[in-house]
Parts: sequence; C-alpha cells; structure tokens
Amino acid sequence: MQTKYLPLLKQLFEANTWVTAVSLANALGISARTVKTYVSELNSSYHGIISSSRKGYHIDPEIGAKALKEAKSCIPQTARERVAYIMKRISHGPVSFYDLCEELFISSSTLYAVLPRIRKQLEGFDLTLHMASDILEIKGLEKNKRKLLSQLLYHESNENFVNLETIQSAFPDIDVIFVKNIVLETLSEYRYFINDYSLSNLVLHIAIAADRIKNNAGYGEYDQTMETLELLPHEYELSQKIVERLEEHFQLKFSAGEVQEMTLLLISRATSLNYNSITMDNLADIIGKDCIDLVYELVNAIGSYYYINLNEPEFLIRFALHIKNLLIRAQNEHFCKNPMGDTLKATCPLIYDDAVCCSSIIKEWTGITINDDEISYIAFHLGSTLETQKALASKLSAVIYCPTYYIMSNRLLQTISSRLDTELLIANVITEEADLDKITMPDLIICTVPVNRPLVTPFVQVQPFLMESDVTAIRQKIDEIRTSKKREKFTAYLRQIILPDFFERGEGFGNREEAIHYLCEKFRQKGYVGEAFEEEVLEREEMSSTGFQNFAIPHSMRMRANKTGMYLYLCDTPTDWNDMPVSLIILLCFNRDERYIFNEIFEPLTMILTEPNNLKKALTLNEYEEFIEFLSDCL
Repeated sequence: MQTKYLPLLKQLFEANTWVTAVSLANALGISARTVKTYVSELNSSYHGIISSSRKGYHIDPEIGAKALKEAKSCIPQTARERVAYIMKRISHGPVSFYDLCEELFISSSTLYAVLPRIRKQLEGFDLTLHMASDILEIKGLEKNKRKLLSQLLYHESNENFVNLETIQSAFPDIDVIFVKNIVLETLSEYRYFINDYSLSNLVLHIAIAADRIKNNAGYGEYDQTMETLELLPHEYELSQKIVERLEEHFQLKFSAGEVQEMTLLLISRATSLNYNSITMDNLADIIGKDCIDLVYELVNAIGSYYYINLNEPEFLIRFALHIKNLLIRAQNEHFCKNPMGDTLKATCPLIYDDAVCCSSIIKEWTGITINDDEISYIAFHLGSTLETQKALASKLSAVIYCPTYYIMSNRLLQTISSRLDTELLIANVITEEADLDKITMPDLIICTVPVNRPLVTPFVQVQPFLMESDVTAIRQKIDEIRTSKKREKFTAYLRQIILPDFFERGEGFGNREEAIHYLCEKFRQKGYVGEAFEEEVLEREEMSSTGFQNFAIPHSMRMRANKTGMYLYLCDTPTDWNDMPVSLIILLCFNRDERYIFNEIFEPLTMILTEPNNLKKALTLNEYEEFIEFLSDCL
C-alpha cells in the first residue's frame, strides 16, 4: 500500500467514530474530493475497510489494522528514502516537524539528521528549507518549486517516465484526462503537433500549475520580457485558448504570468505542422542567422569527427527547428524530460556520443549547458538519418550465377533486387561457371545450381523462381557475412590500438577523477597524448557521464591525440564513477587521421559490455590476449 493513505487511516483509527469527508480533509490538509478518492482506492484494495454513510466514514478495526500494518511496512527506512518522502510532503506546503516524525515512525534526532541532505538537494533548485517553531517550509521562487515538484515525480517513477496515470495519482483533484483532451483539441485547431512524451510533460506542468493555483501559490505578473512571445503570436493565442478552457472547467484564474509560462511551454514542446512552407532558402529568416550558423557548425563537426554526412535538406530543416526550440527551452529553463535517455545511451552509444559532441559545441557557442534528457532528443534527430546512411553503407555486393535462359536470370535479378534492395548491391549476373574466374569477387554469390569448384567467397544456392525460404536463406547468409567482416575489422582494430602494456588489473580508484588522471598519465608517458588530454576527458564527462552499468568508457571529443590507443583497467574494488560503481574502465584516445576507428569500435564495444553475462566474464580475465579473444568472440 502507498504511504499516502497512512494519515487517513490513522485519522480514522484515532477518531473511532464516524467522520465526515470535510472534517478529514481539513485535518489532513487535502480536499474532500481527494479524501473520497483515497477511500475508494482503499476499498478496492481492502474490501470493506471503510464504510460510508450520511454520517461520513468509519473504519473496520480488523481490516484497518491489517492495512495499517502493511502501510507501515512501506514506510521509508533508509535516509535516502526519507529524504525523498519528506521533500515530496513539504513541496506541497508547510508540514509539522513532529507530524513527520509520527508519519515516519522516527525520532526527532533521526529527522534532524536528514534535514542537511534535504537542504543540499534544494540548493540545486535555488530553494531553501526553513523551520519556524515546528513547521518545515520550502522558500524560494514559485517557478523553482514547480521544477522541484516535477523532478520529484519523475524520480518517483520506476521507469523514469511520467505517464497520465502517474500524474492523475499525484494530483487526484485535477482531471488529467480533461487537461490532455483540451491540449490536443486546441493544438489540432491551430494545426500543431505534439508527441506523446512532450504531451505527458506538458500535462504534468499544467497539473502542477492548477494545483498550485488552487492552493494560492500561482504566478503573479511574469518577471521576464514579452519579447520572445511577441515574435510568436500564434503560440501566445493558442496558450490563451487553453487557459480559458481550463479556467472554465476548474473554476480557477490563471494570471498573465501563467499564460506566458504556458506559451513558453508550447513553444518548446509543440511543433507547427506547416513544414511545407519552410525551405533552406527561408530557414534562416525563421530561426535567425545565429541559430542557422550554429546548426551548420554542428553538422560540420559531426562530419569532421565521425565521417557522417548530414547535409540533407529535410534533416537540416527539422534539426534546425529542434535546435531553435532547444535554445528557447534553455533560455527559459524549460528542459524536456526524456524517458528514453538511459536506453538510448546503452543501445545506441555512437549516436548518443554524436549528440554529446553537439551539446559541447552548443555550450561553446551559447554558454548553455545541455542536460542528458536534451542530449537524448538531439540523438533522436541524428539517429534516423545516421541509421539510414549506415544501412546504405552496409550493403553487400553480390553476383548471381544462373546458367539458364536469359529471361529466367533476368526475372531472378528483378526479384532479388526488389526483395533485398536495402541489403544487396547486385554487381553482375553470369551464366557460365568459368566466368567466376573473370570477375572481381563479391561479398556473396547467389547461384541456382551447385558450383563444381571450391569457393572462398560465401555462397547460397536458391531456386530459379525465388521462394520465401530462399529469401530467408539469403538474409541469413548476409547476416553471417556482415558479422564475420565486422568481427575481423573489430579484432584488427583492437590489436592495433591496445598494446599489452595497455592492459592492467589493479585495486581500483577512490573516484572518477583519480581514475582518469592515472590512465591519462599512462597514455602521456607513452607519448600518446599531450598535457591537455586529461582536461578534455573530464570536460566530456561533465557533458554526460561515460559510465554504464559497472563499466565506463571515458574519452575526449577532440580526437587530436598523437596516437590512437585504448587502455583497459580492471578494478578489484569498484571505482565510484559519478555515484555509480565501475569495475572496468576503458580509456580511449584518437588521432585525427584515425578517428574513423572510433566509429568501428565504440558501439560494438559498448554493446558487448552492456550484456551482463559478457561483463561478468570480462571481469574475470587477467591476460591481454584472452581479453582480445573474448571481445572478438562476443561480436
């Protein structure tokens, strides 16, 4: 059972008689509607626990005792859990110090001990914790209190994704489905689009705003200029329309500051559907010269560092609009939450690293630090284009050997080309086996009859009239060839950049900075890097940690080392890597002329080690040669 029901249960137990919803609401500092919601939810979990009548509510002693016992078992036990619970409680309003002690079943000295940790966390939101008499209260700007509420709700969600159900549970007095429908209807009227993640994020902000206004904690007049909003009259009009509908439904009054805040949220989350009117010729007029210059700098940097061409008009337009909205969000401190951040970092590490490179350039140009959530959104934009290019680059060359009538081989060619267009490039069609000696050997030979000579090149035999089983067989062979080529290249690069001297097992380090200093010094002593390398690696870490689950791959984004290298360090005692235990540290450095190697090893290396069984095996290895063989076999 959730701890939020505990005060209601205790109140009913202590009363030991019928209590009205209004009396319970006043005693608990919540609305009568919330009381009714809690009663309904409790009765659905514990049938008959609370009876209702004209007199109010009454608790069944036996069922209530059982529920109370279960509720107490859910009470925070560790200091970390207590900090989260207390911050959530006081973020909604002042709370008695002794009431908290009673709720948490702890002594006053125990509660005093966690207050410094709460104060430290509040500092990150420019908020302070005040205590007058026995009342604890958060002091600071209203917008910072709302940021805190939003952050607490995201942390409370196990999967880091706040959906509508989660929001409704957190704000039972706010009809979240109504808010969602109003937002979608209004956006549709104005021909704007919003994705599911951004919609949940926007509904959360509206729910927080409505709840704060109901509790007399709304914005006054906005303390920022209207310059940005005056340039975007459609979004301002759109937000006014949403606010009018919310006011009518919830019987609330949104101030001018709330309308401006809503406008900023819409600017940074919703997108106009009228893409057809935007071209490369008028893009600079829409987003501004400074922004378009920044976008071209980002595109050129990705091309320079990672050998990736992003100069496609459709990509550039969408990417440029995203960067413009990102800058607006940053200037107004409205970064978007991204529930796929950790997953993207683990499953698409190269694309994520490209996005980190972009965030570094954005900081250099604008002074704005981009958080992990926004880095992930940049990665989303890069990912679709990069994956398309990757698929084209991974096409295999093939020769069709079909010693029959011309029309049959021609039909086979057409069928294979249409079914396997994204995977194969047909280089030739031959009808004589002897012609195999006269052509440049492809990656794959597709034949309709057995070949009477030994072939080094992989081949697959199919029916003259291609069957579904033949297509499956060809695809299976394509996968085998790709895996083999990838493994050969991967192993060759590993042996090239990992020297036996660059493999070490040791005690581990006290923290991330100590580990990076030690490994960078090893590279420096061998002449691989200069003095500035360590600072560049730490700079990359500050942008977004390179730590994964029990391993880390620190590196610089500059790629200007004297030589390309990889240093493997296995820790007997895990190293604290930005509050994450790490037992394997892999430091990378790349020379500019060999930066293409980064693309070939970074992603497969990360994918291998994110598999728990692979990492577990890796941590048992003690020799350079067996580690290289292990990594090769895992690919």
